[in-house]
Amino acid sequence: MSARQSGEVYRCELYRAGHTVHHIQALHSAGEPHREGRLTEVLGDVITVDFGGLTRRYRNHDTGRLVDLVGLGGTVQVCERYDILRGAGSYCFSVLDADEPWVPCDHEPLTSFTPEALAERLETHGGFLVPGAAVVDDA
Repeated sequence: MSARQSGEVYRCELYRAGHTVHHIQALHSAGEPHREGRLTEVLGDVITVDFGGLTRRYRNHDTGRLVDLVGLGGTVQVCERYDILRGAGSYCFSVLDADEPWVPCDHEPLTSFTPEALAERLETHGGFLVPGAAVVDDA
């Protein structure tokens, strides 16, 4: 199972649907329409949301944290355009339609910050974050 258990801490380096939310994705989704529903079931990395007559299933690698924050039966909002589920105030979770192919988490941190390495990371991981110290010119 790729979903973490409640209380377990780790950092997934993927910025693809169902994995880590990139801050740009979160900001863009904030101004978009969201559909409100209830979190009705969590099985492994698959969550079920009832939108009042329409039920959708999504994957997320952090379902333990989602349940800790929202709770079964809790209210969530989903922005399909940016694959974002919001709950418990302003918490964001990236979601992937459960019928889509799932890619397991990648926990290997970015180690090279050259333009070529960043371009490759964008292609393979869907995004990246660069520590400020990595871009400071020490000269």
